[in-house]
Amino acid sequence: MVAWGTACAPTVVRRGWDPSQGYEELLALSCRELDGLTDLMAEARLTVRAGQFEQRTTALLQLRMPDMLKLEVRGPFYSHLLTAVLLADTLYLHGPAVGGSWRGAADGYLLEWMTGLDLGGYDLRYALLGVVQPGVVAAGEAVQPDDDRRGLAVVPLQALPGQTRRIWVEVDRGLVVREEVSSLESDWSLSRRFGMYRQVGPVVLPRNVTIRQGDGEIQLEYRRYWFDRGLEPELFIEAAMHAQARRLD
Repeated sequence: MVAWGTACAPTVVRRGWDPSQGYEELLALSCRELDGLTDLMAEARLTVRAGQFEQRTTALLQLRMPDMLKLEVRGPFYSHLLTAVLLADTLYLHGPAVGGSWRGAADGYLLEWMTGLDLGGYDLRYALLGVVQPGVVAAGEAVQPDDDRRGLAVVPLQALPGQTRRIWVEVDRGLVVREEVSSLESDWSLSRRFGMYRQVGPVVLPRNVTIRQGDGEIQLEYRRYWFDRGLEPELFIEAAMHAQARRLD
């Protein structure tokens, strides 16, 4: 229907957002926006860093709601590096970047092996697109202003046992610009930052998504979006069939 480019755009404010609704409603609202689509395509510049290593590629993300995702990564001269397909709770991989064809649990070791990051069970669709999973404000903890940036609130959220979770919210615009999740029992942590929000049809999405963990980092710079183009389930199923040779959990 519409291709959304990266030209300069007016300041984005999330539609239907009123600060009096609370932060739990804000997170639920952003997820409902995405769930309201039939499908979504997004083209991005992808940068992967691990210590001194850095690789720049291009990526095409295709999403059919509610639980089908395909990520195709290509290198110089449009050479195929990797295809990842998510069907419900199973992840499929194939391509020279992963040395063959693999399949495994969506939240298992295969995802960490592919990305170099342990997402700790975070929804892969949300992680890549820059959407924040729904959450409940932690009982007994106060929302605090960010002293370094006016109009930014630091919101503590309930997390899994043994973890802490916080988000930084631009209150007036209804946009999350940062999320931090960490373990109380180990050095595991996950940091996500979001910037350059754009209105993509009924959805507000960040153009820039950065995921960090230790010395590893994945950065997605989205260039264009398309939505409700009629992506068929067969597109995802056929792509997954290439990656059933070996199971890695």
